[in-house]
Amino acid sequence: MNQEEIIEIPRIDREVIENKGIIKKADIKFTKGLNLIIGDNATGKTTVIKYLLNHYDINSMASGNRIILEIQKALNSTALIIDDYLGRLDKEKLIKALKELVDSKRQIIATLHSSQFNEIKGKIKANIINTKDFKLKLK
Repeated sequence: MNQEEIIEIPRIDREVIENKGIIKKADIKFTKGLNLIIGDNATGKTTVIKYLLNHYDINSMASGNRIILEIQKALNSTALIIDDYLGRLDKEKLIKALKELVDSKRQIIATLHSSQFNEIKGKIKANIINTKDFKLKLK
């Protein structure tokens, strides 16, 4: 990400993304805890993150939604968006970081390459959002 590495947005339950970047359609359900968007390169992980950041941009939010976000920030109950940042960690540090994120009790939406996910599979409790479930545009 070109901006900050970890960004706060309001908590979300579900998003349907259509015709954004490489994604033709993705119906994504998010849980309260750790949500890992996994997939290979160019399968829509970062497209989901960019969509969420644009959709929940504080500058374009209605004032009521901005108030809710500010309340969530004050209560430490916002969702945290982490794109590609965790991919820089080795297996041991990745597992430690993910466990800390799970223990934080916050909603976390993060991307992880499928090869790294395969290394930690079964070691972390998370809602797995696999880009294989997305309908992608043909290249």
